[in-house]
Amino acid sequence: MTDLFLNAGFGEPIGDKPLDEIANMGFVGVRQDYVRRRGRQLVQEFAAHNDIRPIFLIGGGKTKSNPDAIERAASECAHYCHRYQLFERPRKPIFEIINEPNLSPYYADHPIREFALAVNRSFIAVRSYDHDALVFAGGVSNTDETSLNYLERAVFYMHESIGIAFHSYHTTAPPEEPHEPFASREAEMQRLLSITRDRFLALTELGRHTAPQKRGFWCFSKKYQETDADVAQYLMGNQVLCQVHGLDCRVPASGRPKS
Repeated sequence: MTDLFLNAGFGEPIGDKPLDEIANMGFVGVRQDYVRRRGRQLVQEFAAHNDIRPIFLIGGGKTKSNPDAIERAASECAHYCHRYQLFERPRKPIFEIINEPNLSPYYADHPIREFALAVNRSFIAVRSYDHDALVFAGGVSNTDETSLNYLERAVFYMHESIGIAFHSYHTTAPPEEPHEPFASREAEMQRLLSITRDRFLALTELGRHTAPQKRGFWCFSKKYQETDADVAQYLMGNQVLCQVHGLDCRVPASGRPKS
């Protein structure tokens, strides 16, 4: 069964009531950006919510942090998880290292080994607090050929126990239409699985934009806006795809309209 998480908080404390509501909606956990200036508070609020499993994203957004800074943040986050006994739970916290490295101002401009170095060093730092903590490399930005080629080269340098995250966005085409050059969404998934093999695999961002958009060009363009029902249909289609291939968890985007 694929576990369903929600992106929430984005580096800010979420609060007890919203966390209760998230649990009541059926989400297993929350993907939360770990920001060091409020790190203790971000970890501590999960201590009172045993029913919510956190994914702590180290190096969120388009990070400019180098491997040293990423390792320090991962170690600090793991320290707080140990301090507040999150590692004592049956469902321990998860650590995701670097969001969309192929688009990051730092990692996109450095050799791929820099990304792998940051992930490997963070993996060692986290596991010094818990020997079987789950750590995975942060999600490449999409399942297009360029992103998956980046992932393939990065995985070559990573410890075999590190899991892999990825993102899937189909915002300018129908959800069933694959990215080029793939013949189908199934072909995209097969290419991904050929890279990740037996590693833990998580889809940590997916969704569709609900802000008003245009399709076409010049006088042939027309405005449109996707409804909540459209987005729900897209998410359910991805849910089926994830379950068929045994993905461990899936994290839909927060649903905030993008302008």
